[in-house]
Amino acid sequence: MKAFYYPLLLKRLKNRSTFYFGMSLLLARITSFDSFAQSGFELGDPAYSTLSWDHISTNDNNDVSAAIGKTRDGRVYTWGSNKGFYIKTGLSKDNKYIFQVAPYFVQLPAGETAAKVRMAISTGASAAAGAGTYPNFFCLTTSGKMYAWGINRGLAGSDLATFPRYTSSIADNDSTRAKRSPILMTNIGESTFVDMDFSSLNGYGVVIGASGTAYHIGTHGSSSTFLTTFAAMPKPAGVSAGFKYTNVWVSHAAGYILIYLKGDDGNVYFTGSMSGNALSGVPSIYYRNTPAPTLTSDETAGNVRNITPRLVPFPAGEDIIEIKTRSKSIYGNTYAISASGKAYTAGAWRFARSAGGTNPPGSDYFHYVVAPLKTAPPAAQLDVWSPNNTFPIDTVYTLKQFTEVAMPPGVTSILDIQGGRDYGEQNYGTLIVGNNNKVYWSGTGTGFNINDKNIGNYLQVSSASRLMPDQCKEVTYGHSTSYYSWSYEAINFRGAHKLFESQYMQNQLGIIAKSGRGYFVGYLYPNTGAGKIQSVTDPWAIYPTPIANELLLSCNDSPGTGGPLGEPVSTPAVGVIDCSKTKLYPAPVQGTPSELSLLVTINVTTIGDFSPITISGSGMSLVSGFDKVTATTTGVQTFHIPIKYNGSTLTNNFQFTIGSAGSCSADLTNKPSNEITKVWSLNNCTAITPGVLSK
Repeated sequence: MKAFYYPLLLKRLKNRSTFYFGMSLLLARITSFDSFAQSGFELGDPAYSTLSWDHISTNDNNDVSAAIGKTRDGRVYTWGSNKGFYIKTGLSKDNKYIFQVAPYFVQLPAGETAAKVRMAISTGASAAAGAGTYPNFFCLTTSGKMYAWGINRGLAGSDLATFPRYTSSIADNDSTRAKRSPILMTNIGESTFVDMDFSSLNGYGVVIGASGTAYHIGTHGSSSTFLTTFAAMPKPAGVSAGFKYTNVWVSHAAGYILIYLKGDDGNVYFTGSMSGNALSGVPSIYYRNTPAPTLTSDETAGNVRNITPRLVPFPAGEDIIEIKTRSKSIYGNTYAISASGKAYTAGAWRFARSAGGTNPPGSDYFHYVVAPLKTAPPAAQLDVWSPNNTFPIDTVYTLKQFTEVAMPPGVTSILDIQGGRDYGEQNYGTLIVGNNNKVYWSGTGTGFNINDKNIGNYLQVSSASRLMPDQCKEVTYGHSTSYYSWSYEAINFRGAHKLFESQYMQNQLGIIAKSGRGYFVGYLYPNTGAGKIQSVTDPWAIYPTPIANELLLSCNDSPGTGGPLGEPVSTPAVGVIDCSKTKLYPAPVQGTPSELSLLVTINVTTIGDFSPITISGSGMSLVSGFDKVTATTTGVQTFHIPIKYNGSTLTNNFQFTIGSAGSCSADLTNKPSNEITKVWSLNNCTAITPGVLSK
């Protein structure tokens, strides 16, 4: 019970009826908390930011940590360490870059709205080729344009004159190398695009042009070649001449190229590191097949510009809309989500440790299920084997192709699914988000802290006998052994809508709530945007920590306007209605309820939004959720406003207001002028003089 209720109750003791009423309100407050949390409005304490996130791409690579996020209304923000001034040029007193620990607004070119954003830093092969560990940001807009900015070490291409590639070393306080505003990418091979994805860690990316061609850049195969120009990738064998790629998903885990491409035939195709692959979901390349899989030299090397992508089998008619890949380790796995709300997984499914041997305390955690399945997998799709290595796992159960995951209790559709961390090449489990905005957990907490922090306590449902209440359990040394059902709820994450993971040390989990507010769990590096950085001696955030307000921090100011949660910033339009040109389409028929369009002509002098809109009289009302019309150009324009007519008597008091453009009134008892399809021209529609209720 919160302290502020006590004086309220003491005061209400003076009046018994008031006290009972107050107690009922208090009890309602207490008992309704769980239902409020379950409704998905928020995830823990409200975040400070006013922004409503659609998706966030991030990496926690220590002092090069960076993040980019797209809001639901299409704005772009970046934050992170700001090493090399990739966000802004502000200097500290000792002439060093200043961490940007709150979202910083990025102005897109005029007329552009973000559709998808990604960030990528380069290590390994790309670093050896001069790519270094500085971030690039990428944005695909709703108009199909591709933009890049940050510090180009090759991922944006070596042939983009407006964004040159730097191969020499860069001082951390050198502010001359970064581009802090989006640069149009004219070096890919086409002018408009339909999708893109860049690996946040492995230094490669794929962009799909409007022609349906997929273009690759960056790390190319196990030969450690880093290619700094975009080149077309092959299309699958046997497809039609007009076949087009439509979507791409790439792996963000360390060390491997794993690419899934979707075609306009509805199928998904895989390319990348095929040798030793245990999680692609392509049975023909499963590395433990007998006889061994037949691979070309390019497939063995992972040379994606030369490999013909292979079909990934899914159930007939299943429309895959998301794929999340992890490392190519024998202990890793891959997830997929369909438009029908089903989830699938391939690769490591469950692990078992024999009774023999020397086991650490709590050793049962080596008996666990990564993600429970809907039904038992066919024997031909399941490989049961012993790794025969020093890691204390005796049996691994691996799915050779994507198999449907069980629905959590009370869930009819899956919103998201995310794997836990690979630690010592062992998969620790899965988090899944249902359309009830609850998160469920399966896997193990091994005492290495990652799951303890990224899952926290879980809710263990009591037995059918109900002899014991539900119990909150620690994840440390906990484990889930249920093959075909989700047993545990990750109660710290109630209200979640999306999950995303930072991809360097994998010590962070990102969460977007149903409301769109953003949170992080784990290390509070600059890429979490938490507003401050915890001490390195105590870096963990055990509970979801909100992304900070983009406008509050004086030392990390942003030119962004913020705006109400989930709503775009509205600029008022200026103009005048020509009431004489108002029309109703189709003409209302008295006694017959219907939906109509109110056609309003306005001479616009300043572009922006005309809001609010009001409709009244003659049984007319505005369609729910429609509250403004937007003028994108000046001059005389006609706006279509959806309204409902309840069929009641048409009178002489029909009125409407369109923001600052003014108000009109009309007599609907007059016979309409019949035009094509009976558009009702309101010939007697006149302007309402301010202060006068009707004409």
